Amino acid sequence: MGDDPVHGHIIAAQLRGSCMYVHMFRYTCGVLRNGFTVRIDDDSGDMRRRQQGGKDPMEQGAAHNGAGVLAGHAFGVRFHGQQGGDCGHGVARVLAKHSRTLVRYIQQKRGMIRCGGRAVKASYGSSVHTRSVVISLAGRIMESLKAGIASRGHVVGSFVNTGSPICAEIMARAGFDFLAVDAEHSPVDVPQTFSLIQAIASGNPACAPLVRLPHTGYAEIKRYMDAGAVGVIAPMVNTRAQAEEVVAAVKYPPFGRRGVGYCRANGYGTAIAEGVAADNDATFVCVQAEHVDAVNNLDEIIAVPGVDAVFIGPYDLSASMGLTAQFDHPDVIAAISRIHTTCQAKGIISGIHVVQPDPAAVARYIRDGYGFIACGLDITFLANACSDGMTRIRQGIADAG
Repeated sequence: MGDDPVHGHIIAAQLRGSCMYVHMFRYTCGVLRNGFTVRIDDDSGDMRRRQQGGKDPMEQGAAHNGAGVLAGHAFGVRFHGQQGGDCGHGVARVLAKHSRTLVRYIQQKRGMIRCGGRAVKASYGSSVHTRSVVISLAGRIMESLKAGIASRGHVVGSFVNTGSPICAEIMARAGFDFLAVDAEHSPVDVPQTFSLIQAIASGNPACAPLVRLPHTGYAEIKRYMDAGAVGVIAPMVNTRAQAEEVVAAVKYPPFGRRGVGYCRANGYGTAIAEGVAADNDATFVCVQAEHVDAVNNLDEIIAVPGVDAVFIGPYDLSASMGLTAQFDHPDVIAAISRIHTTCQAKGIISGIHVVQPDPAAVARYIRDGYGFIACGLDITFLANACSDGMTRIRQGIADAG
């Protein structure tokens, strides 16, 4: 971490806990959870204070001091240590004392928080909570997703098709970089999507919740984004005009025409201004190239400002060519290759869906330069696991007999 340019302090916060949850509507002050190390150094590098664990009731009042307020149960970020328990009101005093330094430092980091009336930034792992804490979920999560693409060259996710929050939470805990709620090929609606996005956040706050839209209509896109999706996968985008419509629905003015209202995406109205600014930068727009018309119009589609990625739908693409599921056909191979190489040439992320979970296929696409890969969906993982499990059970019974 670098020196604060004004105050010359280094502020480090290390999260050793296991989970981070976003809590709405609740506020109490003054606690950090067990498992944190907070260090504040001066210009010479000498440690001025280090405290972990313990409780100091005499210092509880310091937690009310301006931007240094620590709110363990605030709307915003709550951290849970591996062992639980409250810790360190002494930490509250230190952070209160150096709150201006903390604010200036955090301003350089990821995500958007409103901290004591001022806009600051924070990242997953930050141990600061304030009386007025409002976090931009899209900003924090999309930083993580884009960092994965930048550092590894790819991200791997999956689809949630069942509408089950339990499945969504389990899949998030498994470590997928993103999970897309499939509102196109399932009966999932907006209220269900809301619950699924909450379940994804509970399973893994760094997992990006996306929505594969049922269509590219403005009203529907706005509702899914308001539910807390950090991006969309838009089906059947075959023209530049359709791509422009999707971007306009996802982005707030002046880059789009998404309506501003109290919703989960902006902390239920507690971060309107900050949320709008942060989400315009952070939201992810992926259009699906799954028709021969999209292939023919691809240059115009990916030239639309705000389009981040193109996701190849091999089944629909092959069907539009009269070659349904003939993925080895030379024409289908050529169409997929054309999409991928065009995206690479223009600096657009190319993605593809490996419908049946196949690690070898995922690895092959990564080697080929695909950056956004969806592997399977909850129903294929469940079906394969059940089938494999019963095969092993029957084999075990036969071997024992």
